[in-house]
Amino acid sequence: MLAFLKHNLDYLTFCAISLLIFLVLNLFAKRSEPEKFFPIGVFISVFLFLFLGFFLVVWAENFAKANFQELIQGFAPTYARELERAGHSKITIDTPPDDPLYLKLINTQLRWLKANRIVDDVYTMKLHEEKVVLWVDSETDYNRDGKYEGLRESRTIMGEEYRMEYGIGQAFNGVPFFESQPMSDRWGIWVSAFEPMYDEQGKVEAILGVDFDAARFERVVFWRRLLAIAFLSLPLAIFATSINVIFHLKYQVQKRKNAEKEIKRSYDLLEARVKERTVDLANAVEVLNLQMEERRKAEENLKISLKEKESLLREIHHRVKNNLQVISSLLNLQSDSLTESKASLALQNSRDRVRSMALLHQQLYQAKDLAHIDFGEYLKELIGSLFSSYQLDSSKIGVAYKVDKIFIDIALAVPCALIVNELVTNILKHAFNEKEKGNVIIQMHEISPKNFTLTILDDGIGFPSDYDPSLSKTLGLKLVMALTEQMGGQFKIIPQQKGTCFEIKFKG
Repeated sequence: MLAFLKHNLDYLTFCAISLLIFLVLNLFAKRSEPEKFFPIGVFISVFLFLFLGFFLVVWAENFAKANFQELIQGFAPTYARELERAGHSKITIDTPPDDPLYLKLINTQLRWLKANRIVDDVYTMKLHEEKVVLWVDSETDYNRDGKYEGLRESRTIMGEEYRMEYGIGQAFNGVPFFESQPMSDRWGIWVSAFEPMYDEQGKVEAILGVDFDAARFERVVFWRRLLAIAFLSLPLAIFATSINVIFHLKYQVQKRKNAEKEIKRSYDLLEARVKERTVDLANAVEVLNLQMEERRKAEENLKISLKEKESLLREIHHRVKNNLQVISSLLNLQSDSLTESKASLALQNSRDRVRSMALLHQQLYQAKDLAHIDFGEYLKELIGSLFSSYQLDSSKIGVAYKVDKIFIDIALAVPCALIVNELVTNILKHAFNEKEKGNVIIQMHEISPKNFTLTILDDGIGFPSDYDPSLSKTLGLKLVMALTEQMGGQFKIIPQQKGTCFEIKFKG
């Protein structure tokens, strides 16, 4: 009983699913009209159909086995007759492995296996000393990779003992036999056909075996059963669909009648509410119009106020710029009147710092955005101002700009401007004392969102290799490091083979 259930598990599963579908449809029908359900005839019809369908599935399985048996048994007589003509009966237990006749039989088997990919193995057996032994069994490429690997695929030694099976005994008695029940040995699990082989006197002198992979055989049978089940599912699905549609339509008709009653009742309530809401809506629209008018006036006043504040802010930047320029001019006049070089130089440096901030405010009041400045354009103006201040010839000292389109706010722009002013001033004063010509490169990039790198390079005389900027006593470098720290950035001097490279990294 257990074997029957296991063998027919596919069809039993199909039956269970089919019955479950009809039970669900029955529940749906009861939902349509609780006092009614499927008539008993529906279930009797389904049970009868599934009972008859079982015989169709069994017939499909037997038909697949019969076809397969016919195919395999068709090969066996052909192979047996060819080996008989080739002189198989002349092979004895003492025949050496390199005997030409023995090798001819082996090559014949190999040729069959290459020509017919359905067959997994071809071999012959004899009764030797009342035992079944393998006689001629060539190498076999079971995995079809073109190689003979391992003991399983190697040529079988003549005389290896094999167990006696019912089908083998039948073949030795002269009766061709197909063993559909899988047989297992050290080479695998097979279904096999056995064919008697005769000597010149017409006696059975050996048998020929043809093996086919049992798993593939069972797959063929399984798919035939599945095809039969699929064929059965078609009329069953049509029947189930028809039942479903009938009760669904019945349910929808009832549902529509109930909905029409509910719509009529709702329509009456809605009509009364519409009249009430129309009055409320008219009042709400009037209030909304008044609020919109008040908001429009507030927005106009806000725009006027914003324009006034922008104008005021531009005026502030303009006046700050003018005041800084006045301070710069006073520092310039004071510097010219001094005879002591250190004092004069200190005033000139202060003048340049003031001028750098004046340029910032000039750009701000001229820009559309009062909160941010185009730092690339600002750098060009600042460097040009420093060249004019120190009366340098641009043909001797070249300046190259590699600056991204970067906008930074005024809080960062002021310390950045002072840093650039200090470093470029230092380069113009000290880097090219011993050279007639030189180059300065200004680079500024946004390496990641809100992370900037400012680099100033020259090819001048440079700093000593052991120079430590943190030990510098000059006001300029102290100011640079203090401003970098104020911005939360990092300042370092990168050693160069020729000249100096200043690098400042900071966040926006």
